[in-house]
Amino acid sequence: MPRVVVLDAMNAAFSDASIDPTHADIDTFTLPDPHDRHVAAAAKASGADTIVTHNTRDFPAAELAAHGLRAVTPDEFLVDLLARDHQSRGHGDTRSLRRHAQPAHRRG
Repeated sequence: MPRVVVLDAMNAAFSDASIDPTHADIDTFTLPDPHDRHVAAAAKASGADTIVTHNTRDFPAAELAAHGLRAVTPDEFLVDLLARDHQSRGHGDTRSLRRHAQPAHRRG
């Protein structure tokens, strides 16, 4: 399926999901890979608090925290969701869930 068709279908299905941060918003981020700044700016503009990525090295914790954001791997994100659900159901301890998560490639 051509990319344009897929994008049109996604935009039709999720019309409120498109975020277009300004260059000024993008320029507020200092990341190791400047080509990732739009991702952080879009997350901030959308009101998100988490960026889910396998590329956590290019999203330093201190830089993101200054903007109210954090970066986690997909595995960490899913384990966190499961732990929240586990706790909301009154099951208490979530350490066993968290032991199964793949660690991030970096912390910093």
